[in-house]
Amino acid sequence: ISDYHHPVFFSSSQYTHYIESRQLLRKLIDRFIFGVQPLYLHHILRYNQSLKQKNCLLRKAQFPLHPGELDSWNRVLAESGVRIVHERMDFVDRLNTVISETFDPSLRIGYSPSLESDQGFSSEAFLLKLRGLQDREIRSRQTLAGIQRDNFDFYVGDHRLSHFSSGEKKKYLLLVFFAYIELYRRQRR
Repeated sequence: ISDYHHPVFFSSSQYTHYIESRQLLRKLIDRFIFGVQPLYLHHILRYNQSLKQKNCLLRKAQFPLHPGELDSWNRVLAESGVRIVHERMDFVDRLNTVISETFDPSLRIGYSPSLESDQGFSSEAFLLKLRGLQDREIRSRQTLAGIQRDNFDFYVGDHRLSHFSSGEKKKYLLLVFFAYIELYRRQRR
């Protein structure tokens, strides 16, 4: 078995994009996770393909959709989504541990799954939430909830990193990249 090396890119001209854009930050975290959990990519691809199919069904329906027609896509989204959420939670915990132990205990990454429910993080709870949104999704012709709406944020103490100066943003984002490299190194031992 050959050893794969995953490049880590850091461009100081793009650091604000990672801090200000939830979508770019989510993609960055997903790339980090793939570096230490290669099977994670399978779950992301499965989820994204199912999301694309569901949104296509919602947009192109020429007649009123019955909520049952969306149920099969919601099941796949719930199953893949719960795996992704658990992987993200585990990764953020491990990365925060490395950040705290090795670099700066005041810096942390916050993760807020959009499908959080009172029943916890199970595929059944996700499915119930998605089913509860079906009528609104049919009217709006798009998927309204899922991991594609999860939020990540950087915090220093109790303050969001987006409120800091540009130099501090660069410094703390670089620490996150270094922490990821350290986590990758530890896992490959």
